[in-house]
Amino acid sequence: MPAPLHLISQSVDVLSIILIGSDDVNNTWKLSGYNNINCKFEFQNASWDMLKFIELEIQQTENDSDWLGALIMSMEMLKVYEE
Repeated sequence: MPAPLHLISQSVDVLSIILIGSDDVNNTWKLSGYNNINCKFEFQNASWDMLKFIELEIQQTENDSDWLGALIMSMEMLKVYEE
């Protein structure tokens, strides 16, 4: 199984994981009404920790959330990251 290890360890892709409908609120816009949106990983190179989180820790919730708000927040994060 050397191929996946090589792909992750040599990754130059930068990504972020944002959860919508989350029990937790962890975003810089939580005071602006963006509730139940959790920025679990800020922009960084792909890592095994991210993959483990996706595979083992994400749980379905019954919380409502605004997917458009999460998209707007993501675009703002991307704008800040590019600066």
